[in-house]
Amino acid sequence: MTYPLAVDRRARRRRNLLLLVILAIVVALVVLAVRYRTEERQTSDFLALAEELADGEMEMSASLTGLLTDIGDLERPDIIARLETLAERSNAVRDRLEDEAVVPRPAAKVSGLFSVAVDSWTVAVGGLAQAFTAVLDSDNGDETGDRMLARAFEDLRVGDAAYRSFLEEVDAIDPELVTRDFPTVAFASGDAEPLFDATVIAARLRAIRKLAETHDVAVTANTEPEAVTDGNGVHVLPVAESYTVLAVVTNEGNVGEESIEVSLRLLAPTAGTPPIEATELIPFLDAGEATTVPFEALSLAPGLLYELRIVASISDDADAQDNTFELPFFTNEAA
Repeated sequence: MTYPLAVDRRARRRRNLLLLVILAIVVALVVLAVRYRTEERQTSDFLALAEELADGEMEMSASLTGLLTDIGDLERPDIIARLETLAERSNAVRDRLEDEAVVPRPAAKVSGLFSVAVDSWTVAVGGLAQAFTAVLDSDNGDETGDRMLARAFEDLRVGDAAYRSFLEEVDAIDPELVTRDFPTVAFASGDAEPLFDATVIAARLRAIRKLAETHDVAVTANTEPEAVTDGNGVHVLPVAESYTVLAVVTNEGNVGEESIEVSLRLLAPTAGTPPIEATELIPFLDAGEATTVPFEALSLAPGLLYELRIVASISDDADAQDNTFELPFFTNEAA
């Protein structure tokens, strides 16, 4: 015999269970919908970031192609500086990708391919300045720089291949999520591929003599008070409590110079007094730059002939004639 109360309880339990199942299904559907919308937004955000970074990579590839094309018209410092600038920009792209990219499930594969492309390009571009320097400074028969160039160019091609695969995978994503056109990026492939021949580039670098490392500093000088020239062409310094010699040192070479020694010697041959000597050090002077080294509080006797000699010294100076300045002068008689 079935009691009405028991039947009613069982019916209520079935209804409650059915409601729980329905609620669970609704919650699951809501979660899935939210996750899907989140993934859509994250995918769109990632593709927007990737497009922006790819635009930068396209500009860098054009800059590198232009650099290799124009090697014959450039000086060594300009080439190295441009390569170092490209390396800094490439590192900045990789850093942004690592810091800003949020990779949802639908974009996992395209993200991986894009990361491989950016990383390969960054490694390659980062090694080019060192490779160029190794080629330029190599001895006869030393092919270390050639191998470094070949490895860098191969890394560029790896990045190019990864980026082509990235574009193919982007085409497979839901078209509603891909709302932008990605640029064609090809550092060392496509139309530019013949230019990225390590053997040819190394030979061009070695053939251009002006790219060879040249060390050369030059020096001139003037005085305070300034010397005047009399009617006989003799330099004369006016009377003063003390004098300053300003040595102007210029780096005429095509590489930066470290530890440039600048020495001053003032001798009064007829006075029988010991010479005045002083030395200053310039820590670093970039190619093409000039700096002034003051020798101050110099005490000179009036009415004497002095011989001023200033020498700027570095190792392996290519032109020793311009690193010495000499000036004979008289100090005026005291009033």
